Amino acid sequence: MSYQKILSLVAVPLILSPNLLYGQSSDADFDIYNTDYTQIANEEGPFVGGVFAREVGEPLEIIEEGSTERPELIFDRNGNSNQLILLLDLDDSEVVRDILGFPRDFSDRASAEKAVVEALNENLPEAKTFFANASQAWHVIPARLDAEYRNLLNDDHPKEILQQYIVLTYPSTAAARSAVFELRLRRGVRYVGIDKVAQFSWAPNDPYFAINSASAGDYQWGMHAMSFPDAWDKTKGHGYVGIIDTGLPGDVPPSDLVKNYREQFSIMVSTVPSSWRYHGTHVMGIVAATANNGIGVAGGCSTCSVTMARLQLNDSTIAAALEGLTERGMQVINMSFESSNGCAELPATCNAIDYAEMRDVMLVAAAGNFKQTSPAFPASQSTVLAVGGAQNTNPSNPSNWNWLPWSFNSAHGTAYAGSTGIMAPARAVVSTVTEGGVYNIQPQYLCSDLLPEDESGVDSDGYGSCTGTSMAAPHISALAGILRSINPLLTYSEIGDTIRASGTYASSPSTSQGSGLARADIAVDDAIAQTPNRLTPLFSQWSWSRRDYFYTTVPQMAVAGTWGTLRPALNMYASPGYRYVSVAGSAITGYTSFPDAYSYPGEDYSPKAAVWVFTTPQNPKSSTVPLVPLYRLSWKCGDYTPSPPVVCSSWPAHADTTYTTDSAGVSAFELAGYKLDGIEGYIYPKTLPQPPGTVKLMRKYNPDRDDHAIFPESQLLYFTGEGYVQDSGSDWLGYVYPNSTGNVPTIL
Repeated sequence: MSYQKILSLVAVPLILSPNLLYGQSSDADFDIYNTDYTQIANEEGPFVGGVFAREVGEPLEIIEEGSTERPELIFDRNGNSNQLILLLDLDDSEVVRDILGFPRDFSDRASAEKAVVEALNENLPEAKTFFANASQAWHVIPARLDAEYRNLLNDDHPKEILQQYIVLTYPSTAAARSAVFELRLRRGVRYVGIDKVAQFSWAPNDPYFAINSASAGDYQWGMHAMSFPDAWDKTKGHGYVGIIDTGLPGDVPPSDLVKNYREQFSIMVSTVPSSWRYHGTHVMGIVAATANNGIGVAGGCSTCSVTMARLQLNDSTIAAALEGLTERGMQVINMSFESSNGCAELPATCNAIDYAEMRDVMLVAAAGNFKQTSPAFPASQSTVLAVGGAQNTNPSNPSNWNWLPWSFNSAHGTAYAGSTGIMAPARAVVSTVTEGGVYNIQPQYLCSDLLPEDESGVDSDGYGSCTGTSMAAPHISALAGILRSINPLLTYSEIGDTIRASGTYASSPSTSQGSGLARADIAVDDAIAQTPNRLTPLFSQWSWSRRDYFYTTVPQMAVAGTWGTLRPALNMYASPGYRYVSVAGSAITGYTSFPDAYSYPGEDYSPKAAVWVFTTPQNPKSSTVPLVPLYRLSWKCGDYTPSPPVVCSSWPAHADTTYTTDSAGVSAFELAGYKLDGIEGYIYPKTLPQPPGTVKLMRKYNPDRDDHAIFPESQLLYFTGEGYVQDSGSDWLGYVYPNSTGNVPTIL
């Protein structure tokens, strides 16, 4: 067991000076999306005119089960590693006896799986023999589900199958190959195969955004080619995007990604540091680098919340990364890698893809870099949007891009996107990188922050160019993040159709270039047209064990709540005991169930909402006053806070989700230890006259539960009775439309 002690400051009630809110603190440069603190003294912010008075207790000591150290992956030139993936029939008592050396009955499958892994790691002779002298074992999915949770899943549910996979490691790739033949003869081995390695498919004021006629690599030609600036005039997006890649240098985002990177959703599937972190940083910058901050580049979805699943890029870690990001409620997952194998050789990854589809997650993948005549895996899967690579042949003329499929020579260039695929910029794409780092200086890729290989033209500045369909995929993931924020209720297939319909060859797609180069402006207009009045329900949930009201516009987040996997969480282990149920709202006409939601007799997990919020910042009542973002922040027991609440001593799984509508509010909650999760939508600001048909959106705090709730003023009496009587500064956030009939409200 490993113990992590959470230290706190002197335990006193948290009282913040107004100077900490309006630009005079050391955190003044937080400045969410470039709001000027000096201009917001009269806006809503927690602690203004009041005190966020927690009942202070002792800091929580978190005890977590230690994780097995993962050895570094060894692989040969054919992509074979020194690891195997194994699926056992542990319902067969004879198989369990053969591994443990004695008969033993288990009350549930999860206990048998744990015992089998422990037997090998403790070097039991029978286990060593059964597993052909493997040196170590671990579960593909480290977040183990308890028996209650597992009993809710059918045997063929992708999540149940993923829980059963085991990884075995051997001293060499040759030993692993030999073990495959031995294990195939063992009773109870349902599947065994090499853990195959994939490979990477390599108008704001941001300096690299402006058009530079000298070279495509000197500026973000791809954002211009896809008409992102015209799309940003409507919305910059606020979706939740997960990236499966190599991690970030030191697991810390560069300055251009700090505001949008969400560490609380991140996953470290592999503990082995990667020498390829340049790649993951570059991909993430294309998706969500902060725009209009005077430095570097602008991401395609520059106000999206983005996170990283760090891995070693083999079947077992890819599967764990996909499952983990799905569990965390991501709406879009980017996969900038490829493999020449398929589901027969990479079964765990395919199970994870099936699981993501059940949760209605949009999966985007690079088509490949070797001129294949069909997309490589996983882009080849029918539920994954394949992205081929384009190059710019006319960088000096933004009105005539003359784009072509990226091609370097007869061996290197974009793979076919497939008839259902799409194209995006791949050649000489500039983005965030490890300062002074070098990833690949082969002439077909030129991924470097050092001259002369860095085609962006500036040496060692933390921004570099790269080439490959790895760069094409995140352009589409960024666009998908925008579209999923415009209408969170559109399915992943509808989002894919919208992107394809925006392509330059949408009317006549081909197997080589799919629907052509995607156009962000057309896709955004199409998504807005599919969103009546640009309104979406704000789902309302409550967790008894977490003592937390939770609100989201994102079905994937709501589903994570129903299964008890919503972050933040006390530990990595999911349990239905941590689940959220639907409360304090009414049904939504035409949207009666969440994708793959938890179900339990007597409890309501159907979509419920008390209010509707806007999905873009355009104000239908004023052309000069924009709507305000509804920021979501969260804190859990064990996180840093100057004033640890006493409730954690009796409810260690407690979390608090809170909401605010300006950057001063975000900053104040962050000073109290909260983390920004993202934006859930937009509401009318308090500065406007109350629009007809709207109500105030209240925010109240329950000091006994240490929990915030937001609700329409018509529910004030109910929440007062529940103990939500204290203010965190202002007691209301703005105006919203109530969910009176279940239908989309009419804007009068």
